[in-house]
Parts: sequence; structure tokens; C-alpha cells
Amino acid sequence: MQRKLGRKGFDVTILSGDRDTFQLATDNITIRIPRTKMGKTEEDDYDKAKIIEQYGLEPKALIEVKGLMGDKSDNIPGVSGVGEKTALRNYKKI
Repeated sequence: MQRKLGRKGFDVTILSGDRDTFQLATDNITIRIPRTKMGKTEEDDYDKAKIIEQYGLEPKALIEVKGLMGDKSDNIPGVSGVGEKTALRNYKKI
């Protein structure tokens, strides 16, 4: 539903504590991630531009990076010995 609204030009904000939602970010879809800092809840907003700035790749590519590095909470085994930095560095070479 969020993608349909985003494609129709609506500005959509998804509030989630799960960074897996970063793959949904577009120019019209923003992901808001809450965090606690000194006992106060703050939010960080991630749109397509911020994902590219922070990770150096398109939001959809984060699916492949997750596959390389794995994620125990999502039961994705990943490649042995590959963490986030290695996955990001090697994905860009693919």
C-alpha cells in the first residue's frame, strides 16, 4: 500500500524500528526510525537520498547486502565472516 501511494505522488512516512524497511525508501517514501538518546525518544528520517548518502547504494540493493552479511533476527545465514562493512564494500564491486 505504501508503495502504491508513493507511486501516485503521495508523501508517505513509515514509522518502524526495523531497518529492513530501508529497502522501501524512495523520493516519496520516508522511513522514520525511533531511537532513545539520554532518556528521550528521537527519530531519524531516511529517504532515498539519505540511504544513498549513508550506504552508497540504492535502497533496493540493501536486500542483497543483507543476504551477504546475514541477519540472525530474520533467520538469514549470510556468508561466514562477512559483516556489514565487507558486504557493502563487496556489493559495490558486483
